[in-house]
Amino acid sequence: MDTIYLRNLQVSAIVGKDAWERDNKLQPLVLNIRVERDVKLAGKYDNIKETISYGQMCKDVMNLIDSRKSGFMNISSLSLNIQTLALDKGWAADVLHVTITSPKASLRAEGGLELRCIYVGEATAGMAFLVKDLKTACIIGVNAHERQRKQMVVIELKIEVPLGVAEDALGGRDLMFDHYRGVFRIPGQIHKSVEDYVLGVVEASCYETLEALATEIAEQVVQNFVTRSVTVSIEKPSALVFVDGAGVEITRRAS
Repeated sequence: MDTIYLRNLQVSAIVGKDAWERDNKLQPLVLNIRVERDVKLAGKYDNIKETISYGQMCKDVMNLIDSRKSGFMNISSLSLNIQTLALDKGWAADVLHVTITSPKASLRAEGGLELRCIYVGEATAGMAFLVKDLKTACIIGVNAHERQRKQMVVIELKIEVPLGVAEDALGGRDLMFDHYRGVFRIPGQIHKSVEDYVLGVVEASCYETLEALATEIAEQVVQNFVTRSVTVSIEKPSALVFVDGAGVEITRRAS
């Protein structure tokens, strides 16, 4: 399928609490929007009327954000507003992909937090949250020197949200939704974001292999958070002298 897209549109908006749990603070955001659209006629006749103007897409999104001085409840709410805008303006086409990165949303995840949504018409077809470049230290490795001192590990999490829960969250109806960190928790659990939970698991661990540590992280997330699946990437930047990082990536699904 052909695609028309905006890559790395940088904006600022109020999207719930910031990394310090403060309200009503502007936060930097990076938007990536992709529209699946057949452009054969535009290509054949070289006619802008047969396609979607990416310039107009950009203006529409900027106007939406500028018009909401009070901001949005969370980044999921912003994503839903972009979907509604696309439908109203006629550039949603068949499939709309919205990715919103909040690079300063976390004090521990250097890459920030990211939301990825896929819409088909008015329906939500997919939703995932990413925690990027979460850094901490633990005992990990099989070599004697690695058993003596903690070393840095870098973790990335991708959490796929069950569609029913995703639609509730996007509509602002689900109380399990942490509208700062974008995390779904099982009711009754102690209030912890997924990043804090994972940090606790890693910092208390003492595995020899990254495979075992990644498995422990994935199993804990699946058991303690409402999720469809979780992908865990973990690497050791100091493992090999001439390599930036060596690691593993695994995916586990909820039963």
